[in-house]
Amino acid sequence: MKSVSCWLPFSLATLFACFGSVFIPYTKISPFAPFFAIIYQKLPFIPCLWISFICGILIDMISSQHPFGSYAIVYLACTITCYSQKRHFFEDKIISLCLYAALISSVSSLILIAYSFIFDYQFPITVDLLVSDGFIIPFFDAFYALAWFIIPIKAYQYLRSGNWKKYFRTKEETTE
Repeated sequence: MKSVSCWLPFSLATLFACFGSVFIPYTKISPFAPFFAIIYQKLPFIPCLWISFICGILIDMISSQHPFGSYAIVYLACTITCYSQKRHFFEDKIISLCLYAALISSVSSLILIAYSFIFDYQFPITVDLLVSDGFIIPFFDAFYALAWFIIPIKAYQYLRSGNWKKYFRTKEETTE
C-alpha cells in the first residue's frame, strides 16, 4: 500500500459514499473507515485531521440524517482517538488493515451515538444498538475494506508492476 497514492483509496471511498446505497441499501457501512486506516498509516497526524474533516464535510453534504457538521466532528474525534493505535496494526498485512478499519468504524459509530445522545436527537440507546453498531457492523466494514479497497489496490499494484506480462509471452520470447 506504500506505493499507492492516497487519491486511489479516497476515490474508492467517495465512490462508495455516493453510490453505495444504490447497490447495498439499508446498510450502515462507514465508507471512509478503510481510507482512514490507510492514511493513518501513511501520513502525519495534522494532515490526517484535515483529511478526516474534509471527509466528514463530504458525508455531511451527502447525508441528511444529522445536522451539517456532525460527521466532520465525529470523524475528527475518531481521528484523535484512533490515530495513535496505528502502531498496533501493520500496513503490509491485509488482515491488520481490515481490523484497523473495523476499529475505526466501531469508534466512529460509538462517537456518533454519543454525539446524537448529547445533542438530543430523541432516539433510545439500547444494548442492541451498541452491540450492532459497536461490534457487528464493524466486521462488515472489515469485509468492505477487503473487497472494496485492498483487493482493487493490490490488483492496481500488480498491473502497475508489469509482472502480468510474463503470462502473455510466447515460448520463443521466454527461451531467449
